[in-house]
Amino acid sequence: MHDETSAPGVITVGGLTMTTAQDQIGSALAKAQSMVRKARKNANNPHLRNDYADLGSVIDATRGALAENGLALVQSPQIGDGVAGVRWVLVHSSGQWMSGETMHATPPSKGLRPAQGDGVSISYARRYTLSALLGVATGDDSDGAVESTGRPAQPVDVRKLRPDVWSDFCEQIGANNLTCDELDAYLTSKGRPKTYQTPGDRWAALCRWATDPETAAKIHGGKS
Repeated sequence: MHDETSAPGVITVGGLTMTTAQDQIGSALAKAQSMVRKARKNANNPHLRNDYADLGSVIDATRGALAENGLALVQSPQIGDGVAGVRWVLVHSSGQWMSGETMHATPPSKGLRPAQGDGVSISYARRYTLSALLGVATGDDSDGAVESTGRPAQPVDVRKLRPDVWSDFCEQIGANNLTCDELDAYLTSKGRPKTYQTPGDRWAALCRWATDPETAAKIHGGKS
């Protein structure tokens, strides 16, 4: 298998892999986000009794904005030990791209076959990835926080799921003299999940924040 992280002109930052040049895809993505419509809430979660925008609605809200700006989103299904999701690649007509993974836990659910459980996680991953990349307003996304049994979904441990990504993350924050324990203590004090329990669709944002030198200074300085 080709190792994209070792290819010339490609870099990896906190689990997000991309071409070194990002000027054209960045500009196109900014324009696309400004054109995206609010996704229509067309589905209902009977467990939480709330309405939400399903995958089809999110696709409808973003398809035109992507196409008009030379962008295409490829989402390849991925299935692992107790997890499923997508490996996504956002491609621009210039040849510039960015890529990452969005994975969700798929614990056994009453009434679902294993393949159906994987399908639910993959569908959620597709919707969350598309919504996050294009800044789609979908309303309350808590429909994705409950399995068909009504029990809260278990967090995915990135340390076990992607030890290579975790090692890279720890090395990058270490460059700012920040440890994972210090970061976790700060996050939990704010009522947030620990670093390794961060949902896949929020991982890239966490990495950008955690590797910012100002974040280390804030944590070491005890500022809020």
